[in-house]
Amino acid sequence: MSDPILPAPEPEATPRRRRKIGRKWIVALAVVLFLALGLGGAAYGVKAKGDAKAEDYAKALDAWSKQRNDLLGAPGEANSELWDFGDASTKKSLVKQKAACARVLTLRESAAKNAAAVPEAPDSFFKLLSSDERQAIKDSVKRKKAVKAYARAADKVLLQLRKDCAWNIKVNSTKDDAPGAKKLYKQAKDMLLKPGQTAGNYYCPSTAKGPCLPATVQERTTYVELILKGLKVSKAYYSNRYFGGGACEKTSYAELCAALKTNLSSYYANIGDYGDVIKSVAPSTSKLRKEYDKMVRDNKAVDKSFKKTLLKARPNLKSDYRVAKYPFWQEAYFSATAVESINKLDKLREAVLSGTGSTGSDSVEALGQL
Repeated sequence: MSDPILPAPEPEATPRRRRKIGRKWIVALAVVLFLALGLGGAAYGVKAKGDAKAEDYAKALDAWSKQRNDLLGAPGEANSELWDFGDASTKKSLVKQKAACARVLTLRESAAKNAAAVPEAPDSFFKLLSSDERQAIKDSVKRKKAVKAYARAADKVLLQLRKDCAWNIKVNSTKDDAPGAKKLYKQAKDMLLKPGQTAGNYYCPSTAKGPCLPATVQERTTYVELILKGLKVSKAYYSNRYFGGGACEKTSYAELCAALKTNLSSYYANIGDYGDVIKSVAPSTSKLRKEYDKMVRDNKAVDKSFKKTLLKARPNLKSDYRVAKYPFWQEAYFSATAVESINKLDKLREAVLSGTGSTGSDSVEALGQL
């Protein structure tokens, strides 16, 4: 019997058995740690490769910079030395013109190759963890688009320069005297009376500034017919010279070709009208002088009309004194037109240089179809 005063003894605690970690859990934990370390290493490797690809793209751009500059400068270089503002019909000048015109095709071919050589940063898996590569890919897409847009527009300029210079050389290479017309004009000239010469009852004053018309109506008729035949030959010759095979319509003169044809026809028509008067009146009558003055005024009006048409078609050329003062000076017209076309490439050129595909608020898309 236990003592009622003493507390009853506590029962002994049963010792807890420790739980052993199974082998499979150890293996699982090891696998997780291994995968974590592996993925971390793989992620670092992916980022490193992506960064390396971005660096390679940057190096490729540096290597392409000379080709880029050649591409951007091709139109301006092609336009240099293309037009002779002196005597463009001399053999020496024509040799230079032909060399410069041939160079346009060479520059056009080079420009196409330089544009095609623009480096690209292809899309890849490594961009997932490399912000540098993502940016490089993004810039690459925009840059390629900008280069393509510029190359397409520049090619049109180069192609037009080639058409213009080829036509210009053809005109400059053609002799001013139409074959056959010179002989007819000489026959007519031989019929004129020299100052101080007498023919029948008609006397050519010795004070005359030039030869006088034949005295008789029959001789004057023959004289005019020879002149008109010469003019007919000349008109056909110059029409072919400027407009043969639709060549004029293919140049920058295209919108003015019709006005130029009208101008040429009006010249010959006015001279023909004057010739009809010569046949019908006496050489001493004051009417002859009046009709001559009328012919001169009419031909000046033709020039003025063409100039008005030219400046209406190309208002910007008003500031070019060469074109404004000499509307038929084709070298000046082509040169001014070429500079205008090249200047229109500025936004596209800036887009290529910036590498972003845009210039300020103007995107490549906003420039419209080229």
